[in-house]
Amino acid sequence: MRNPLKLPTFRRNPDRPTLKARAASLKAGLSRLIQRPAQHAEADQGRRSVMVASVAAAVPLPALAYSPEALAAAVPAPALLSGPHPDQALLDAETNLSRALEAQQAARQAASRAWGLIEDVLREFPAPLVPSDWETALVQRLAAKGLLSGYADMHQVPRWQRAEDGQIWQQVWTGKALRMVIEHAVPVLGQGGQTPHRIKRWRELLPVADIFDARVAAVRTLSDYDRLRDASHAVDAAVLDLRFAISRSVAATADGLAVHVRLLIASDRRRRNTEFEPLLLSAAALTGTDLRLPYFDVPEWVAAWERSGGRIERIKRRYGRPEWGFIYPSFAGASDDFKYEVRQLGEQRSQNLDVISDWLDANR
Repeated sequence: MRNPLKLPTFRRNPDRPTLKARAASLKAGLSRLIQRPAQHAEADQGRRSVMVASVAAAVPLPALAYSPEALAAAVPAPALLSGPHPDQALLDAETNLSRALEAQQAARQAASRAWGLIEDVLREFPAPLVPSDWETALVQRLAAKGLLSGYADMHQVPRWQRAEDGQIWQQVWTGKALRMVIEHAVPVLGQGGQTPHRIKRWRELLPVADIFDARVAAVRTLSDYDRLRDASHAVDAAVLDLRFAISRSVAATADGLAVHVRLLIASDRRRRNTEFEPLLLSAAALTGTDLRLPYFDVPEWVAAWERSGGRIERIKRRYGRPEWGFIYPSFAGASDDFKYEVRQLGEQRSQNLDVISDWLDANR
């Protein structure tokens, strides 16, 4: 009696072609179908594509296992394609952005140099023009009423520390601000008490403030600061517009994708948000983009800052993580070139604070 659990034995038909032979036969048939006789017209490309896809579906998988080199050779490079590049607009935008960034740097340097001349005069402000605590509060009250703008109507001087009480000030009286508080002192402070004495003091300060205002206005005109500042702001706006345009462009090729990769590498967003780092690494690998593209040479900046006499100290906070403090070198008796170089270093620090802090965290 036959064992019902015993499976039958299947033997391969020796006359049946092997898998390799079937693949070769199908490929040969495909070649004959695609290669039309010379007397016939060119084969329809749509029909040819359908034939290739149909036969490829029937070809066994081993026959389709092309090497990566073969796949790369089979894909035409964008430069070899006829017609305009699919991502030409994106590539042009990157070129325009590169030029705009160079113009931005030059415009910022020109405006910074002009402001440095004004700042040199502001550092020499007369000490009597420093407002007291209650005067600063009065300016804020008038600003809240829309009568005075504390930032626009006061001189913004470099940070300095008052020796008698250690307080730090950044604003001093202008003639305009003094006239404004004189006009509104009685309605705000009342007629009695110290109001008459305070008004008298402000009127005595007016000649001092007017002379200082004239000095600041003269150097502001000679330095052409207002025009250079507006030009710098215009270039900044152009850079933002180009970045926005690129961010709204979807790449269709590896060349276009590389544009997005390069911009992301050089942006602060990558440092603030590493959630999509694997996606960036993958895109960089596929486009052949070097992730080590120089963004900012922190070691060189640190060396230049310390060569100038500047210091870098770790500042502990009562709450939150410690921060890095950057102490400026002394400008006493310094040349204009030295002041300009230090200001440029300070501007670079402001623009690249995140990457500088990250480097200091890892190396100091």
